[in-house]
Amino acid sequence: MQSVVKSPERYIRKASYKDKGPMLKETRELLTSFYQPFNEKMAELTGDSQFLYMDTS
Repeated sequence: MQSVVKSPERYIRKASYKDKGPMLKETRELLTSFYQPFNEKMAELTGDSQFLYMDTS
């Protein structure tokens, strides 16, 4: 575990990627719909409702 903690960061997003702006609403809806059953199963398995990602907007 210490090797993981002490290892250098990898796959850091470049500034140019961050400048692309917010995710399209349609993209967010598509991803939310796709992952919903998996998130529900994870919430059930762990007993943690944070995996349900309720829309707060």
